[in-house]
Amino acid sequence: MAEETVTTVSIPVNAPAVPLSFISERDENRPTSLSMIDPKIAYILKKKEDEIQNSGHNSKRFYSVTELNQLECKFVPPKTQASTKWATTVFENWVTHHNINEVEKCPLDLLTDQEPTALNYWLKRFAVEARKTNGELYPPKTLYLLFSGLLRYMRSKNPECPNILLKDCHLFDGLHNTLGGLFRKLRSEGVGSSSKNAEPFTKEEENTLWKDGIMGTHSPQSLLNAIFFYNGKGCCLRGGEEHQNLKLSQFRKIENGYIHIH
Repeated sequence: MAEETVTTVSIPVNAPAVPLSFISERDENRPTSLSMIDPKIAYILKKKEDEIQNSGHNSKRFYSVTELNQLECKFVPPKTQASTKWATTVFENWVTHHNINEVEKCPLDLLTDQEPTALNYWLKRFAVEARKTNGELYPPKTLYLLFSGLLRYMRSKNPECPNILLKDCHLFDGLHNTLGGLFRKLRSEGVGSSSKNAEPFTKEEENTLWKDGIMGTHSPQSLLNAIFFYNGKGCCLRGGEEHQNLKLSQFRKIENGYIHIH
């Protein structure tokens, strides 16, 4: 009886799976099914093949033009998208209302056609005629955000669209002058000039902080609270960043016992 020859096959740990169909194509003498090869090798090959399938390494290699365009698209944060949508909606509503009530019609493709002369003329009209849904005027800051949103929309349609808000772009000098005059007029009328001020601490509220132990010298935290409070009160600090930027070198003790801050 002939002695059976045993061939030892060394398979690297990181070797990729080799489909059996590939083996048979490269060498007709090699086995074409798992049942025809050594059970240990068959197990390893099957395991490797399953691992690659489960890990997604066998995902498709080639992409369509649509998929490439999707990958190429610049990421836009959701809030920016919402702001751009809001600006274009306000503009479209104005165009509809204007074209119903006026003889001279604003082109419906103004933002996509982007002809500079037409843009300069109609965006001036939009600036002075735009209103909130309740009929009130937009404050200067909101108008600027509106035009920023319109610019983002136009740039999404044509990356080469000139910057309508750039004062060095003389194609839109009329728009810039109109916005400057409108902003001054709105501020003089008090539109958008009001600011929210925080209510100051009363003496009674300050004493309550000491009485309740929120400020004090009995613990490190209460001492930090007191320093934070009096730094804000004495230095007129308006936010956490100003507290962080405060340095010991800015304080100097003078002869009468007071602290001089500079």
